Amino acid sequence: MKIAFFPYESTENKYVNIIIEILKSINGIKVYPFVPLDYLRFSRKMWGANVVWLNWFELDHGRVKNMLKIFVLILLKVTGKKIIYTLHNRKLHNKDTSTLSRLLQNSIYYFCDIIIIHSKISIHDLPKKYIVKTQYIPHPNYIGEYGDSKGKEASTKLRLLFLGQVKPYKNIELLIKTASEWNPNEVELTIAGKPISEEYKSELLNLAAGKNIKFVFEFVKDDEMSEYLGNCDLLVLPYDISSSLNSGTVILAFSYAKTVICPLIGTVGDLTNKEFLTYTYNDSTEHLAALKQQIQKATTLKSNDNQIFDNWGQIMYNEVYQSNSKDKIKQIIEQRILK
Repeated sequence: MKIAFFPYESTENKYVNIIIEILKSINGIKVYPFVPLDYLRFSRKMWGANVVWLNWFELDHGRVKNMLKIFVLILLKVTGKKIIYTLHNRKLHNKDTSTLSRLLQNSIYYFCDIIIIHSKISIHDLPKKYIVKTQYIPHPNYIGEYGDSKGKEASTKLRLLFLGQVKPYKNIELLIKTASEWNPNEVELTIAGKPISEEYKSELLNLAAGKNIKFVFEFVKDDEMSEYLGNCDLLVLPYDISSSLNSGTVILAFSYAKTVICPLIGTVGDLTNKEFLTYTYNDSTEHLAALKQQIQKATTLKSNDNQIFDNWGQIMYNEVYQSNSKDKIKQIIEQRILK
């Protein structure tokens, strides 16, 4: 069986690499990149695929590209290709979505044969008529993907880490505003990741001036990832729950025996163990208050037991080691997806 996979590589994280590695480990499976334009050019390699596996195909890249994507979906269906689509987000992070963008998302649902979900609540965000297409696969863990775990120096202060691309929809301004209410000797926040623009970088620097916030405005390299993780007590991820369903960063944290502060999104809702701090909110005012409450709870917990988050992280590591293993995902793909 030949699988054309989209996208074939990603600079943001290793999710794509891991799924492709799992597919290639299955006997009789060949995987190569799916390039929509090459398919439209009648590339023999593209047309030779039995299966087309799509991730983030709904991302809005402008009117012309969205129209081309819809046409590609129609052509794939007409030519009898099996279309597999992985649902990563509740909706596009850009709230100003166009009618054509929404049409693209609905076209993906309509034309695909299987919708892979990584959190069980995802079915509630799909139109009811498409729920029958869903197959649940746990999000793969990242154990060992970024080297060995690193230990941290002892400290009485609570060390928080935000890790990932620095973009406005990730509520970083709210995080800075919340964390800066503590004395630097009590709470320290590190924000590590490449900013979307120099303008946004300047905004954040001005907002955090003189506060207990450290910035590392650069792409975190693979060989540096475990060091960043090792130097924190908790990852803090103030997601927008109107758009976020899954979090690879949460799974990354657990894969390196770290725990998190995070809204109650699908990824954490599926977990059996609950050794993390979570919350819900309805608007930005509630979000600020809820996040502040969880950081305060974390400072109290650490003051009572300096090892508590190391212990929590180990419990969550044990769970994703078992429940989110590559072998388990491979088995599900063989038995349910590529049958």
